[in-house]
Amino acid sequence: MIKVVLDNSVVMRWLMKTEHEEDQAYANAVLQQLQTSKSLVPDLWLLEVTNILLFNLKKSLIQKSDANLFMSRLADLEIETVAVSTIENARNVLKLANEHNLTSYDAAYLSLALDSDSHIASLDKQMINAARKLEVNLFSAEKLRHRLS
Repeated sequence: MIKVVLDNSVVMRWLMKTEHEEDQAYANAVLQQLQTSKSLVPDLWLLEVTNILLFNLKKSLIQKSDANLFMSRLADLEIETVAVSTIENARNVLKLANEHNLTSYDAAYLSLALDSDSHIASLDKQMINAARKLEVNLFSAEKLRHRLS
């Protein structure tokens, strides 16, 4: 079974649609792939999700009912939350963030992908570049379709 670390840049596209058709298609393909893949997120993920929901609520870009429905839908998905907020892991996250010019949050996703030997699904250009340099497998709907056929 393929393991995929879900970056929040992808997850939030399931609620907040984008005009960038390729990005939206990618996010939708990731969501579809969740049915046959094991999905992982770092333990900070839900805080990131709620922070973005709060921001969009305050800007009146979404309604409270949208936020609640989205959270319910996320709860229905089989996404494993992995504890990454440890001193030991923080050192690795700091190193990754510093070496690849990432936020500590983004480095936590990358660290999880490295530690779990997972693909990473992201729309974040800096994270994608860092993943490539570190030879982390990037989620690709096309490649995975061929592997599963």
